[in-house]
Amino acid sequence: MTAMKQALISARPRNGLIDEGNQIYLFDLGINGTAAQMEILGYLQMEEEMVKRGEEPTHQMTVDWLNLCADKFGKAPEEFAVRKGFKLLDETSLVKELTNEKSN
Repeated sequence: MTAMKQALISARPRNGLIDEGNQIYLFDLGINGTAAQMEILGYLQMEEEMVKRGEEPTHQMTVDWLNLCADKFGKAPEEFAVRKGFKLLDETSLVKELTNEKSN
């Protein structure tokens, strides 16, 4: 959600284009930059159409859209980590792993 929020904010003053830094951030999370760009362009276009009709976009609309993005891209970081060969641990396993390392 944070990555898409930052990408949206960076895209607003750039004619809808996500800046390089946020493209790198998205990549590092395993999110395809073009897929994120398409989502942002679609959202900004929806806002623009609302304004043309005399309607005002709301903060809650943006939060709702960000939640949808989180649902769409939420598994990408874990999938990317697995593809890179990282060992994924939950908090309990992490504590156990650290404890095991200290005893070895």
